Amino acid sequence: MSSAPHPSWIACCVLAGSGCAPELVEDAPLEGPYATQGGFLVDAHGGRLLLRGTNLSQSAKSAPYHPIELDGDGRAQLAAHGPLAIRYLTSWAAIEPEQGTFDQVYLDGLAERVASLAEDGHLVVLDLHQDLFGVGFAGANGAPRFACDESAYAAFTPESPWFRNYYDPAVQGCFDALFADEARLRQMARALRAAVDAVQAVAPTALVGVDLINEPHPGSRAPADFDVPLARYYRIAAEELDGTGLVLLFEPGVLHNLGEPTTITEAPSPASVWAPHLYPADAELGRYADVSALAGMLAADAAEAVALGAPLVIGEYGPKLDDPAAVSFVEDVLAILDEGFAGAFSWDWSAASDRGLLSDGAEAVRNAELRPHARRIAGEVVRQRFDPASATLEVEWRSDGATGATEIVAAGWGEPTVVELSDGEATRAGALLRVRATDAVGAHRVVVSFAD
Repeated sequence: MSSAPHPSWIACCVLAGSGCAPELVEDAPLEGPYATQGGFLVDAHGGRLLLRGTNLSQSAKSAPYHPIELDGDGRAQLAAHGPLAIRYLTSWAAIEPEQGTFDQVYLDGLAERVASLAEDGHLVVLDLHQDLFGVGFAGANGAPRFACDESAYAAFTPESPWFRNYYDPAVQGCFDALFADEARLRQMARALRAAVDAVQAVAPTALVGVDLINEPHPGSRAPADFDVPLARYYRIAAEELDGTGLVLLFEPGVLHNLGEPTTITEAPSPASVWAPHLYPADAELGRYADVSALAGMLAADAAEAVALGAPLVIGEYGPKLDDPAAVSFVEDVLAILDEGFAGAFSWDWSAASDRGLLSDGAEAVRNAELRPHARRIAGEVVRQRFDPASATLEVEWRSDGATGATEIVAAGWGEPTVVELSDGEATRAGALLRVRATDAVGAHRVVVSFAD
């Protein structure tokens, strides 16, 4: 995706009044194997990574399980806002629709689509998605039909709104049975490994990580009791995904969305990322107003991540589009997350929901969520701050042996202008601004303004 530098994207330390140094820090690509270090996600060359982007997408929840938003000119439309971090929805039912048989046609299509996203520079995380257990229940997605007894499906009577169905005894019974069955949990994890293998066979560097299961539900168990089998599943999944070079995103039980704290005390592997979801009550009602409550929720998430020794990435968040304070909600979330260089995936890149970034009237929220940021910092993170009012991004870091460039995502907010650069040079690489420092040791700072 590299291209010749555009004059308005080139800057050097002349801006600081010192002239350009002849040597830059050694260049290196953003590539795996990926790991975690000191509360940050890191690549093979020590760069700290920030996963900021969106979920792709609601349409992948049902057969044929591929996001329609990549059809036609959809891929180009997504690329125009990136490159981003993409939480790409897959499911056990899509991978293994029949007991013991992986769907190779689906896996080939999955690999092709993820490879195309990687070609456009996106960083992809596969998400093993579920809502209401699985496809045996009307309107649900996730597990294949064989994963629970047919009698449960026959006993189910759907209700509205959809989330009330989590209280149905048949749905709860399927969750109870799944998380009590170690062999079945391992089968689910092996299906996820099959999806990873299919992608890596076609595009070895396309994936950064895997979300081990979306919003795991406790069934009839108390949340604290559920954390025991949930942690067991995460350990099983880590065993099955060993050797992939990917980070493992692991979530608390779904009632964490309502403020229930986790009792999980250990990450499933050294390369794990804590990935709760963020749906505050006032924002869910379409009346966001309480930034203090929001800050408290995110502080609790960050404290859990620290206790688990893992970086923090919010796997899903997003306001209702008709909330008058929708943009303020997004700006508050990202400003708080910037303080800890924490990632976030918005819900979602589609026109199929009341949060969908392709829906009518979504432009302001879409721009707020997909704003400029440093997706990679080549050293110890000191600061990232974006001011939406002035469309200005400040990034500061210290050299610590990491090689390669600090990479700033700039597309979608107008032409970037480097207004301050402590040392080195900033050049364009496709839709990225790549900043390479000259000092092997020391502090570095870049300020970029984005004009309409």
